[in-house]
Amino acid sequence: MRQIGRESGWTTLREALSRVYVISAESFRPRDEWLAEQLLAQVQRLVEQLEVLGGLTPEQQIALADLEVSCEALNLRPAAAVSALAVGATAGTLVVWSLGMGG
Repeated sequence: MRQIGRESGWTTLREALSRVYVISAESFRPRDEWLAEQLLAQVQRLVEQLEVLGGLTPEQQIALADLEVSCEALNLRPAAAVSALAVGATAGTLVVWSLGMGG
């Protein structure tokens, strides 16, 4: 059974999902760390867009600095960008790519 799981990609998929989701009989929800990384990546992309359009206001710069200090204290980092190479991949590989774990 283990060999079938490895060869089919099921084991890899299950491991990838368990890194991102809390999976139990009662729930299937994203892990807090994963959600925080996704949100930080979104903030990073928005800040980059704002900087291209003229930069951040002083208030936004202060809020961003506070967020950066909090993230550093909690050892949180933005999630890595997902590769566009995932398009056209097989279903199991696509899930792994979309979770940022493809190589």
